[in-house]
Amino acid sequence: MPRPTSDAEERRIIWERILESALKHHERDKVYGMQKVIATDSGAGEAAVSKWAKLKSKPEEGTIRKLAELYGVSSAYLSGFDEADSEVRSPAAAGYTVDQVRDIRLTAMEIVERVLRRLNPHAELTEVLRYAGRAMELLEQGKDRDAVYGVVFQEAEEALENSPSSGQ
Repeated sequence: MPRPTSDAEERRIIWERILESALKHHERDKVYGMQKVIATDSGAGEAAVSKWAKLKSKPEEGTIRKLAELYGVSSAYLSGFDEADSEVRSPAAAGYTVDQVRDIRLTAMEIVERVLRRLNPHAELTEVLRYAGRAMELLEQGKDRDAVYGVVFQEAEEALENSPSSGQ
C-alpha cells in the first residue's frame, strides 16, 4: 500500500507500526507500558508519545529514523510506506549478518547525511530514503565509503539542479 493520503490515517499507521516494532524489539506481547518504553527509546518524552498513541500528532522524521534504526526496520516502513514502495532494500535479504546490516545502514545514513547537509538540508524523507537506498546498494556491491559518497553526492547534485525549484 502506498503512503496513506489522510493525515488521520497516516498517524494511525505510523503509531501502529511503531508499537508493533517496539513490541517485537523488546520481545513483549502486552501493549501495557509500551508508551513509556517508546518514550525512552525515542527520547521524545511520554507526553509526545501519548499524542502519537491518541493519533493527535506523529513523530518528527529524525525520531522515526532513530526508532527505525533501533527496531531494525526502515524509516519508510515506520512512516507508512510498505517496504515494496520504499527504495531502501533490506541487506538482510541478501544474506548479510546482523552486524553487517547495521554497519551498512549506519554507513549509508552517514553518507546521506553528509551529502544532504551540503546540498539540501531541508530534504524530504522520501529523498533521504532514495539516497539511503542508493548508498546501501553501492555498499553492498563492495564500494568503499568515499566512492559511495562521490556517487550519491553527484546524483543528489544533479537531481537538485534538475528540480523545478532550482529555477532552471
